[in-house]
Amino acid sequence: MTDPKPATPAAATPAKPSPAPTASDTDPWSKLAIGSICLCKDTSQKGGGWWEARCTDIGKDGNTLIMEWRGFANLGPFHVKRTAVAILPPKG
Repeated sequence: MTDPKPATPAAATPAKPSPAPTASDTDPWSKLAIGSICLCKDTSQKGGGWWEARCTDIGKDGNTLIMEWRGFANLGPFHVKRTAVAILPPKG
């Protein structure tokens, strides 16, 4: 009695290349828009902590966000660089 021949592997089909990541895939800060809620550092006092703020506008350079503290709009707007905020996870 002879041993059966091992099955030969089927010809592998070439894998399709993955699409190149877009800026929004690799840079979550690029998704920030007017109305976005994120965390900003309170630099008005030592040890001010991080608090929720809402983006009210985007500067002409595209990298500066004009923010206001959530629930404290009376404190007025402040400017922060796009990459200096902490992005909150999506709700859901």
